[in-house]
Amino acid sequence: MKKSILIIFLFGLIVACSGEKKESDEAPQITEEQVEVIEESTQKIDVMIDSSSQRIDTLQNEIDELLKDI
Repeated sequence: MKKSILIIFLFGLIVACSGEKKESDEAPQITEEQVEVIEESTQKIDVMIDSSSQRIDTLQNEIDELLKDI
C-alpha cells in the first residue's frame, strides 16, 4: 500500500518537474522611439537632480546663516 502511494507520488513529481519552458531566451528588440524616450527621460532626470542640488545648497546656506545668529 505504501509503495503504491510512493510510486504515484514520485511519478507525479517527475511529470511536474519535466515541464517544458516555452519562453524565448532572446532579449526583446528596442526600437528607436523607445531609445529616444529613454534618453529624454534621463535628460529630464538630470535637470531635476541639478536643480534639486542647487535648491539644497541654497537652503543649506540659509540654515547656516540662521544658526550663526543663534
